[in-house]
Amino acid sequence: MIKRMIAGIVCVGLIVPIAEHETRAFDSNSIVSGVGDIGGAETVGIANTARAIKLGGAMNKISDGLDTALSAALSLMPGGSEPNSSNTTASSPNNVIPPQNTSQPPAAAAPKTPEQCIAELPRAKRIGQVIMPGTFATTLQRDAVIFKQNSVGNAIIMTAPANLNDGSINKFKTDAGNSMLVATDVEGGLVDRFKGLSSIPTPEAVASTLPATDDQATLDAKHSRDVAIEYNKHSTVPRTVPIISAEGLIADRSQKLSDIGVSMVFGPLADVGPVGKHGAMGNRVFSDKPTTVATYVRAYINGWIKGGIMAVIKHFPGNGSTLVNTDSASATTPPVAQLKARDWKPYEQLASPSTSIMVGNQIVPDWTQGLPSSLSSVVYTQARKFAGPNGLLITDSLMAKSISVPVPEAVTKSLIAGA
Repeated sequence: MIKRMIAGIVCVGLIVPIAEHETRAFDSNSIVSGVGDIGGAETVGIANTARAIKLGGAMNKISDGLDTALSAALSLMPGGSEPNSSNTTASSPNNVIPPQNTSQPPAAAAPKTPEQCIAELPRAKRIGQVIMPGTFATTLQRDAVIFKQNSVGNAIIMTAPANLNDGSINKFKTDAGNSMLVATDVEGGLVDRFKGLSSIPTPEAVASTLPATDDQATLDAKHSRDVAIEYNKHSTVPRTVPIISAEGLIADRSQKLSDIGVSMVFGPLADVGPVGKHGAMGNRVFSDKPTTVATYVRAYINGWIKGGIMAVIKHFPGNGSTLVNTDSASATTPPVAQLKARDWKPYEQLASPSTSIMVGNQIVPDWTQGLPSSLSSVVYTQARKFAGPNGLLITDSLMAKSISVPVPEAVTKSLIAGA
């Protein structure tokens, strides 16, 4: 079966994900790291959705209060109560099981629904499959034990091993068990936890210097060769113009990252920069033109897919024009009408049945009623329209400075809102 993924973190993070939809039926032994659709956000009128909550903190720093929040999370999921461990075989009034008719083979059992599979898992297993704590290259061995003890099936790795080919991430996955899925942050430029694998310039630099797709790179290469040939007719110094696309740049990194055990990245940004200047996201944003942003975000997504890695775009409903990073303080966007006119354009162009989106912590003054977007139901309702029924919706870090309520309360509020 295909393992389709799930949740992740952008800073240090703990995530409560509810996974991407898996179209075919499977039994309870196939439930790994959130495989399957275990959604159902009836509180906001969205059923069978892919959802995730990003918190913060390394695995060994999870507070006791989080247990309460995770229990609350389970209560919102199908099969929220502990499965009955007793024998559920139907019996006669005297508890004598009638003899089976052995003349014909029994009919094949109907495939179980994802909800039935989840309901059969022990409570601890269900909790462990919907969180993604942070881990570090230097603590992988220690954390593998903790992850295994707590049946945790997902991790965000915050630092790269000193030796990228030492096999430590794959060993961590094996030792931790639970079909461990590992995610990390890769945007290019400053935000890239695995720079040693290859060089990826800032998104702004990529959009201003490289063609987006392999097809465009081929066309540009032909033009460049023609220019070089003409140039060389008149020069004693030969000139060549190597061409690589943004898609090809990411595809190269994707394969290398996949080979060492990573399956998901948080990035790229689908944020649109303010016209003619930088916002808080700086050169992490491709452009101040929505169409350019959408073109390069799509190229990055396709590049990641080529190596078997899932990309989660961010930060809906638009963080490009904020003046403060929500990790360090509360941030406010322009009015929602301006977001619709500019910041949502990339999401409109990238909308599909399975576009995975991170919801940010920014406040939209005339829309979220003073709440960070990650706690606002109207934001998730709109984001789901772009993500489609199978796309992952994940909060930004609920331990960011822009979140004023305690973590357990933030978890509950985000789940109720639609995360």
